[in-house]
This record gives sequence, structure tokens and C-alpha cells, in this order.
Amino acid sequence: MASLIMKGTYTEQGWQGVASEGFKSRESTIKQFVESQGGKLVGLYFSTGADWDWMVIAEGLDPSIAGKAQIMASGAYGWTTTDVVVSASEADAETSVRHRTPGQ
Repeated sequence: MASLIMKGTYTEQGWQGVASEGFKSRESTIKQFVESQGGKLVGLYFSTGADWDWMVIAEGLDPSIAGKAQIMASGAYGWTTTDVVVSASEADAETSVRHRTPGQ
């Protein structure tokens, strides 16, 4: 399974929830969600100076992340994005296959 970096923003409703529950409660909730999908939470970060409010780094999740519709339906998020990332070894393994174009 892939390693993923998920980033997004909170809506006003989302920020109100964070303000009332605290950032630490987000960590336990997100860890529980990631583990319920068969993955492992590697890190959770928050930013006030970037174009994103939160970033999740997880291993072992399906990149299609079936729960994304459920997450967005909560109304707490402005946007989210999910990027698949690979290690240097994985990238080398993926690029070691050479394509032969017709006639070569």
C-alpha cells in the first residue's frame, strides 16, 4: 500500500470544533480513522502560515481513500488533497522499467 500526504483547510465550522476540542483530540480521531482503514499514522501537523491548515502523513492506505466523501460531507473542511509519495528505493524500482517505443 502507498504512503500518503493528505492536506486541507478547515472551514469556520472546522476551526470552531478544533477550538473547542483542541488539536490533540484531532490527533486521536485521525489516528483512529487511519487505523480503521488499515493504515498507520506517521504524522499530523498544523500550520497557520501555509496554504493548508492540517497535514496527515500515513502509510498503508488505499490512495482512493473511500472515506473522503464522508470527510468532506462533515462540512468541517474547505478542501483536501491526497498525494501518493514513495521512498527513493521505491522510485528507483518504478523507474527501472524502461519503455521501448515501436521501432527501437
